[in-house]
Amino acid sequence: MELQRLLHNFKPITINGIPVNSLSKPVNEFLLDHVMDKKNQESLYISFLMKPSDPNFPYELDFLKVSLAIPARYPGRSEVMPSITVLNEDIPRGFSVNVEIGFQQIVATAFKNRETKKNKKAKKESTPVPESKQSEDNDEEEADKIEMVGGNDLGAMLLTLDMYLEKFLAMEKKDTIKIVKFIKKQQGSSEKEKEKEEKKKLKKDKATKAKKEKSTTHAEPAAPVATSKTLQKRDKEIAKMKQRMRLNSVTLFKETSHNTIFKMSIPFKEENFTIEIENMEEIVIENLNVKLTVPKEYLSNAKKGLKLELDMSNAYNLRLLSSIKDKNLKLVFGKLINNINNNFTHLGLEVAKINVTVEKQESESQVGANTGSVSTNGDVTSYWSITSQLNFFVENFEKFLSPVGDFSKWLELNTMLNKSFQ
Repeated sequence: MELQRLLHNFKPITINGIPVNSLSKPVNEFLLDHVMDKKNQESLYISFLMKPSDPNFPYELDFLKVSLAIPARYPGRSEVMPSITVLNEDIPRGFSVNVEIGFQQIVATAFKNRETKKNKKAKKESTPVPESKQSEDNDEEEADKIEMVGGNDLGAMLLTLDMYLEKFLAMEKKDTIKIVKFIKKQQGSSEKEKEKEEKKKLKKDKATKAKKEKSTTHAEPAAPVATSKTLQKRDKEIAKMKQRMRLNSVTLFKETSHNTIFKMSIPFKEENFTIEIENMEEIVIENLNVKLTVPKEYLSNAKKGLKLELDMSNAYNLRLLSSIKDKNLKLVFGKLINNINNNFTHLGLEVAKINVTVEKQESESQVGANTGSVSTNGDVTSYWSITSQLNFFVENFEKFLSPVGDFSKWLELNTMLNKSFQ
C-alpha cells in the first residue's frame, strides 16, 4: 500500500536497476511479487526524478535525481529505515550529502510519529518531567522540528523532502564526510581466527600474483595493437592530465610495453576526508597518494581501462596505516582500500566501453565525411578524459569505499538517470 501511494506521486525510472519499460511485468505486479517473496532479503531500489514543486524555488535545479532504498524488512522493524542517494552530477557532493542527511531526519520524524501514536493508544504512563527541563527540551525540538506532509509513509517522506529541499540545499556544505561502517562479529569465530583467515588470503593472493608475473616475464606477449591516431590522443590526454595536475607531484613510475604508470598525490577539494567507524577511532585522510595505470591500448580496447590503486609504498600512506593500532580497525581499513582499487577498476572498464564507442563513432563519421556518406547514428555518448575520471573519483570518494556490488549499482543508476535526463 505504501509503495502504491509512493508511485502515485512519483513516477519510477528504474526498479532494482532495471528500466521500468524493460520489466517483465507491469510495475505494480513486479513490486507485489518482490514484496510477497518471503525468501527475498534484498533491499528494493527505486530511482526517479523529483521536480521541486515550489514555483519560487531559488536554485537552478530542474529535477532532483534520487535512488530510494527500501529495506526488505520495512516497515516491520523500527530500526530498518529507508534511505536515499542523490545522483545529480550538477550538485556538489557536499550539498547532496546534506539532502541525504535531511531525508534521514525526515524518516526519523516519521518513525517517531508512528511510535507516538502507538504510545497514545496504549495510554502508558511516563515519569513526569520537571517543567523547566520540559520547556528546554521543547524549545530544542521546535528549532529542528520537521512537519510531515500527508502522513508518515514512504510517499509522505518524499513529499516532505520536496517541501524541505530548499532548506537542505541552503545548509553549509559538508566538507568532511563521515562513513559509518558496522563491524559484525561472526558466530563461533574468534578475532584471531579471522585474522589468520585474512593472512591466508593475502598470502594466496600474493603467490598468485607472483606466479602471473613470473609467467609474464618468461613469455611476454606481443605489444598491443593501437593505431597511431589513438596513441596520439592518449599521449595528448596524458599531457593534459600532467598539466592540470602539475601541483600534485605527478611523476612517471614505470613505462612498459603494455602500460604507463604514474605516481601522484590527489588532495580533496575542501578539507580532509574523515572515515568514522562505529565504536572505533576516526581515520583522517589528508590526501590520496595513488598509482595510476594508463594502458597502451587505452581508447582502442574496451577491456583496457584506467586503473588506480593507493600507493602503499608512499611514506604518508605507510604512516597512516602504522598509526592504526586496533587490529579490527586495520582489517576494516584494508578492506576499504581494496574497495577503492576494485571500484576504480570497475569505473575504468565502464568508461573504456564508452570511450571506445565514441572513438569508433568519430572514426566512422570521419570516413563518412570523406566518402560523402551520412551516418544515421546520432547517439554519441559523452567522452571521459583521464582528468574527468580522476575528478569523478575525488568528488564521489565515499562511494568508492563501498563494496563492489553496491558501487556497481550506484554507478549504473547514476549513469542511467543522468542519461535519461539528457
